[in-house]
Amino acid sequence: MTIETTNPHSFTYKTEELLIELLGGIRIDGLDRMQVTMKVTTVVNRKQAGYLVNPELAGLSVRHNLDLYNDTQVEKFVRRVAEKLETGSIAITKAIADITSQLEKYRLKQLDKQETRKEKA
Repeated sequence: MTIETTNPHSFTYKTEELLIELLGGIRIDGLDRMQVTMKVTTVVNRKQAGYLVNPELAGLSVRHNLDLYNDTQVEKFVRRVAEKLETGSIAITKAIADITSQLEKYRLKQLDKQETRKEKA
């Protein structure tokens, strides 16, 4: 999965079960933390015939502000999302790890662009 970063104020990442949005984007500076406001929403997986989503849970969202570099916060968030949305914690953990990795690359590219602009000026 690839994180969609065309809108700098709302990044999106979609798996078969979840839609994850990073509201407000991310800060480019402050490499010691990666503070995000994450919104996780359940989606119906239409690829698997046997996959049934409780109609009351389809479209339900969990929002939380967390630092992706803080393992304790991430673990608590994963448990909370898994419990509220009745989905597997392993899938959420993998998605968040992938998002974090992609955001690190994105942020470094943005910093390189800023440095290039400063050198040209």
